[in-house]
Amino acid sequence: MRNSCIIGLLLWGVLVFADPAQSDFFVIGTGEKVGTPIHGLPYTISQPGMYYLTGNRSTTGHGITVKTSHVTIDLMGYTITGPGMATPQYGIFVDQAQMVEVRNGWVRNFSHGFYSQNDDEWQGHRLIHLKITDTGYGANLSGIGNMVIHCQIMDNGYGVIGSNGTVFKHNVFSGNTVMGLSAGGGSLVKGNTIQGNSFGIMIALESLVLHNTVTGNDIGIKAEQSFVLDNTITENDTASEKTGLVLKEYNLAAGNLVSGNTTYNIRVQSDQNPPVGGNAIKDNVMTGATGYGLYFETTGNFYDTNKATANSGGNFRNTTGNTSGGGNWGGF
Repeated sequence: MRNSCIIGLLLWGVLVFADPAQSDFFVIGTGEKVGTPIHGLPYTISQPGMYYLTGNRSTTGHGITVKTSHVTIDLMGYTITGPGMATPQYGIFVDQAQMVEVRNGWVRNFSHGFYSQNDDEWQGHRLIHLKITDTGYGANLSGIGNMVIHCQIMDNGYGVIGSNGTVFKHNVFSGNTVMGLSAGGGSLVKGNTIQGNSFGIMIALESLVLHNTVTGNDIGIKAEQSFVLDNTITENDTASEKTGLVLKEYNLAAGNLVSGNTTYNIRVQSDQNPPVGGNAIKDNVMTGATGYGLYFETTGNFYDTNKATANSGGNFRNTTGNTSGGGNWGGF
C-alpha cells in the first residue's frame, strides 16, 4: 500500500488521543457549578472560560454562539431546543474560534446541532456525552483535530461530518436518513454503534475504522485508502445498495465479520478511470448474503485466508486479475 510512512504517522497521531477524563462531568442536581451560568437563549460567549446551562431552554435563533477560543460549555443534562431543522439556525455556533468543548446535554431541532466556522486549519473541538437529534446536520466539524466521544447522534439528516484527523469513539449513530458519519484523512473511528442509517460510515485517506458494530444501514462502511479492521458488519439491507463493506482503492480490510448483507457482503469497486484496485482483503468472514460474499469489480487486488459461506450468488466472484495468497475457503 502506498505512502506507508505517512499512513503510519497519521494513525499514530489519532491513536494517542485518549478519552477525556470523566470525573469533571456534571449531572443535574449534583456537583459544583463552575463558571458562568447561561440563564437564557440566544447567548453569545466572547470570553474564554467555563459556562453552564441552568435549565431547559428554547430559541428561535442560534442557541449558543461562541466567538472566542478555549471555551467549555456544560449543558448540565438539560436540553437546547431550536425552531426546526428547516431554519438556518445552529444549536452551538462556533464562529472563528478554536478549542471549544460542549458536553452533557441534548441539542435538538436546529438546522445544525453543532456548527464550526473557522478559517484556521487546526480546530480541536470536542463533543462529549451529547445527544443530538432532529437536525439537518447533527454536527459539521471543520478543520483538524476534533473529537466526538460518547455521543448519541440520532434521527438527523446527516449525523456528523468530520474533516481530517477527527476522532469518533464510543458513539451511537442511529436513524440518520442520509449518513451516520463521514470523515477525512487520518481519522479514527473506533468502538461505535452505527445502526439504521442510509450510509453508515464513509471514510477516506489513511484513516482507521476499528471495532465498530455496523448494522441495519443501506451501506455499512465505504472506505478509500484506509484500514478497516475487526468490525462487525451485519444485515445492512434497508434500501437499494444493501451492502456491508464497499472498498474503493488501496484499503486493508482484515478480521471483519461481514454477514447477512443482502446484495454484497464485501464489494470492491473504483471511481477512477481506468479503475484502480490495490486492496488487501485478509482474514474476513463473509456469510449469508443473498447476493455475493466477496465481489470484485476491479483488478489488482490481493486476498487471502478469507472464509465465505452460504452466499447465494457466490462466495468469491470475478476473481480474474486479482491475486489469491491462498487459504481462501468457500463453503456450501
